[in-house]
Amino acid sequence: QGGALLLGRYETVREVAVTPHARVLESIDRVTGERVALKLLAGLDHEGGRDAFLRFEREARALAQLRHPHVVPLRAYHPEGPAIVLAWMGGGSLADRLLREPIAPARAVEITCAVLAALGEAHRLGILHRDVKPTNVLFDDVGAARLSDFGAAHLGDLSTTATAGAIGTFAYMSPEQRLGRPASLASD
Repeated sequence: QGGALLLGRYETVREVAVTPHARVLESIDRVTGERVALKLLAGLDHEGGRDAFLRFEREARALAQLRHPHVVPLRAYHPEGPAIVLAWMGGGSLADRLLREPIAPARAVEITCAVLAALGEAHRLGILHRDVKPTNVLFDDVGAARLSDFGAAHLGDLSTTATAGAIGTFAYMSPEQRLGRPASLASD
């Protein structure tokens, strides 16, 4: 007997994260039996609601294109939620690991290479992440690093630069992003 049933198939286990625009719930997909992360858009007000919805939809579109071993896999998108369903990453985040203990140099290189491979594939598909940081690097149950949270992503022609403006997390932004200038491949 689990928690609330959402979207007719996702049984909630617990809430794992809350931001001003989204809630992430650990859930069980009753159809497949798989443990998933259910990301629900929240806080839709008249001012920021449309922008938040567009970012949410953009994240789903980016993940639908990205089929890479070092990107958190999209399981489903439910526009009626709206909700994004992702594979559950039971190993936590890089931020959590850094708080617990130092990471050995060889492991740091392995994690970095995984993130760079994920970014390389995203860039090949015309996607800029624009918010690479330790909380957006997650680990699956066997410890493989995967890039997550494409909510700030720019999708499109990378021969031009992404829209200017401060998009991302300030402490991890490239210098040009901090200045409100357009992002490029080098920004990631």
